[in-house]
Amino acid sequence: VTGHLRLSAPQAALLDAVRRIATTTLAAEGVTLTRLDIALTSTGPRQVRVVADAKLRKGILSASAQASGAASLDDAMVLRFSDVSLGSANPIVAGLLAMARGRVQEATREPIDLAAQLPAGVRVADVRLDVGTDLVVSARLV
Repeated sequence: VTGHLRLSAPQAALLDAVRRIATTTLAAEGVTLTRLDIALTSTGPRQVRVVADAKLRKGILSASAQASGAASLDDAMVLRFSDVSLGSANPIVAGLLAMARGRVQEATREPIDLAAQLPAGVRVADVRLDVGTDLVVSARLV
């Protein structure tokens, strides 16, 4: 199989999905997500930097929290996460995030082999990850 593959999704729709998942996940912990701003920036042809700022509320406590990290996709279509961090200027929220940090690091530690999801006989020769209005993964298949 030879050809080109292009996967594209509107950035706004992806970020809305992330907000819905975060809202549901935090609600299960008794935390209300009142705001989530996310910025995606291309830092190379196969790398994206993510910076998020959230406003959280639990009971009468309201505070901001920040998260950041990078995602990269190599020639073999293996997705890796790096420089993942969570933090808050609020010491109580920072303490709560410290407990979650281990789970986040565990979830982002292992690479994700996207090529394993391709049909048998399909091999990727080149891959690119672009961030703009859309998040686009393009690849040349050989």
